[in-house]
Amino acid sequence: MYSALSRLYFLQLTAVIAVALSMNYPGLDIFLACMYLVVIGWESRSVCSTLNGIKKWRVGFYWQMPSFLLISMAFFLPTDYMDQVNYIMFTLQLWQTPMLPLLSLLPLNSVAGLKFLYAVLPFFLLCWYSLPANKIR
Repeated sequence: MYSALSRLYFLQLTAVIAVALSMNYPGLDIFLACMYLVVIGWESRSVCSTLNGIKKWRVGFYWQMPSFLLISMAFFLPTDYMDQVNYIMFTLQLWQTPMLPLLSLLPLNSVAGLKFLYAVLPFFLLCWYSLPANKIR
């Protein structure tokens, strides 16, 4: 379980760097964001033999834990702390950098001052990692 989680964190951090550096080249950032989803899918299928369903969901949840914590902090902080919410949103965008090129293609709607897609993305990535059940043979 820990090796799968460490591989996911390694993929996340390298994808943050790769997509951030590629944003200067039109189209390359969108290609790398799509490749990020493909690599996460491959990683998901590679651990099917070693992790059962509950452990796989747990690994996916721990992988997206920073996003879940940041979103809950942004939603539940009182309005007196709006400066901190800006820092929280910056950190959330930094964590979700691999998917930002794809998010830029979608309309942005706000819910309670938080972009709706930023709140949905951790759940999408959790399902993207946890739902594939069988290895491709």
